Amino acid sequence: MTKALTATLLIALAAAPTVAAPQTPDAPAAAVVTSAVENMHRRSTGDSDVVSQAILGTNVKLLRKERNADGEDWYEIETPDTYTGWIIGPALELLKPGARPYASSGKVFVVTALLANTYREPSVTKHKPVKTAPISAVLEIVGEQDERWLETRLPCGAKVWIQRGTAWSERLPGPGRGGRSRRWSPCPSVSSASPIPGAGRPLSGSTARASSS
Repeated sequence: MTKALTATLLIALAAAPTVAAPQTPDAPAAAVVTSAVENMHRRSTGDSDVVSQAILGTNVKLLRKERNADGEDWYEIETPDTYTGWIIGPALELLKPGARPYASSGKVFVVTALLANTYREPSVTKHKPVKTAPISAVLEIVGEQDERWLETRLPCGAKVWIQRGTAWSERLPGPGRGGRSRRWSPCPSVSSASPIPGAGRPLSGSTARASSS
């Protein structure tokens, strides 16, 4: 009898749905996407349907956090054009409460090429690209070297170089960027997602993000 009851309890626990962790008042309410292109899923697992995509540099709202059965932390997010879906935690840079959204002031540029490589230094031959920015990605400009190269800060804080011909730049109103300088380090690579066929631009939420810049 005891064995049968124990077995029943174990089956019930295994079948129980994953419970989302409650949001505390001091929990981050916003984040910025650090992956080049990251899939947004219907549920907090990579095995669920892809409902949209988010691209590098997009500011998103955090709706809730959940740890799935594999022990992975996932966030339900909302893009600027109100698409929602679940993204794995390492693909996001969480913003502290009250922090300025990424690339929301100062000088920024919008990637106009289909894909734009970023490099550790202003050279395409010394090292392999650090990260690839897709079309419509908006990145912060922190410096320039000559007519060919611009220095940018990725959402994770790493400073990289990108060629001017892959983007157009503009200056946004608002306070200066501020913040501490950081030693160079590559952003983590989480996803190798490709744009959804037929979706037009890589992110359903990227069009509004770019035009607002």
